[in-house]
Amino acid sequence: PSDLLLIHLNGNYREEIVSYGGVSMSPFIIGPDRIGWAYFTHYHFINQYRSVAASQPSQAAYLASLKEQLDKGETQERDRRIANEDMSIHLETLIYLKVWESDFVLKRFYEFVRVLQEEPYDWYFKIAESSRDTTATGVTHEIIRKKIRDKLKDISPVLFEAFSVIYKSQIRNSVAHSNFSLQGRHLQLNNYQAADPASQLHAITYEDWADIFHTTLMLYNMMIGLDHRIQAHYGAVAEQQGNEVNILIRDVRNGGSEYEVPLTYRAEFKDYHFKQK
Repeated sequence: PSDLLLIHLNGNYREEIVSYGGVSMSPFIIGPDRIGWAYFTHYHFINQYRSVAASQPSQAAYLASLKEQLDKGETQERDRRIANEDMSIHLETLIYLKVWESDFVLKRFYEFVRVLQEEPYDWYFKIAESSRDTTATGVTHEIIRKKIRDKLKDISPVLFEAFSVIYKSQIRNSVAHSNFSLQGRHLQLNNYQAADPASQLHAITYEDWADIFHTTLMLYNMMIGLDHRIQAHYGAVAEQQGNEVNILIRDVRNGGSEYEVPLTYRAEFKDYHFKQK
């Protein structure tokens, strides 16, 4: 019952703090941790874009106005607007990376899918930093495709389709390495490989990019909304229980033991900390 709360609290295993400064400590922690603070930093950038983009005209209206300007011979204004559109594509590719390269975002989706599959919360989630990382959950593209997207197929075809639309490793790699160009309302991808089934795109239209980017932001928004709902639900539960709620720790690396730990809830701050003994 506490696994959704652990998604909100970012339950994490940090072996290096077992003996910190000569004090024996539990390696099971809650809180933003480094990946959470990185997420919040980039959230502020993404949220500025969301706030501005929400007030812009639709793509259909934009294209109609471009045609009208061309018909009227207003080429200077048309060229200015095309340059602005290209700049927005650059911003969107940056945001796309900030979402799908974020350990925190991927962890939340990964843990939520585990809940949907009635699997226990994974305290040990970690994205591989190198090929020698033997304790990692997996590399980024494998986690997105195999541990999130594919596991949604039988649970939620809508979410499965959304992840299928937005995540293509060729596009991510092209954007990550600035290996693309903007030409004729297309993203020309320079990493096409005839022998690689995952790199078969020569280019994508701005319209196709809009679907990819907007679906990314939609899922990002839903992730934020889910977190708010979890926070509100467990806050109400804690207040009904004397501002206390238990979480379950599964210590699978040390004999597989399971035990509950109480948390104290502070309603004025809407936060939790381990109950003092």
